Amino acid sequence: MPTKTWQSGEEIKAADVNQYLQVQAVQVFADAAARTTAVPTPTVGMTSYLISTGALEIFTDKTSPASWRPPWNTSWGLMHNAAVADITWTNSNQFLVPTLPCNLPGRYYKVELDINIAIGAPQAQTATMQFMNGALSGTFGQWAQNQGWWIRACLGEIVIGQTSNDIRIVGRIDFAATTNWGRVRVFDVGPV
Repeated sequence: MPTKTWQSGEEIKAADVNQYLQVQAVQVFADAAARTTAVPTPTVGMTSYLISTGALEIFTDKTSPASWRPPWNTSWGLMHNAAVADITWTNSNQFLVPTLPCNLPGRYYKVELDINIAIGAPQAQTATMQFMNGALSGTFGQWAQNQGWWIRACLGEIVIGQTSNDIRIVGRIDFAATTNWGRVRVFDVGPV
């Protein structure tokens, strides 16, 4: 981004405002839609403040595609919040979450899974959940089932963002069961 050292008495022309001042100021907009209308082609380093959310955002090329984001050295908060589709298990591995957005290098992500598993009768076996990144790895959770009602399973993991990440959550139950509610959340917790 170009800069200019101003001299006393120098005339400011429209080109100076467009090339220097406009891109170096914090621009204030009612919301993201108003910003997109006013700045359809932002340049890296532009900064904006959105009145609707109170968010200070910088246009960065650290994402693909380039996008408006909070400043790099801060936590970006909740990035993904989705329901987990109900499934029926019959003694096999099942993908509970087929993919998670943890692909921006240089960022830490906290991933949380909450899921309820409905059981028809008391069982002597267990339910397991595991994160995988290509192959089974990472945090492992196991819950014994002997009540014959339901299990509430919670699993969490911290992931370092990488473009090669293929983060998924896999579950296995040694008996027939169904999920009747589930939610997965991904939080950006800051730079590595």
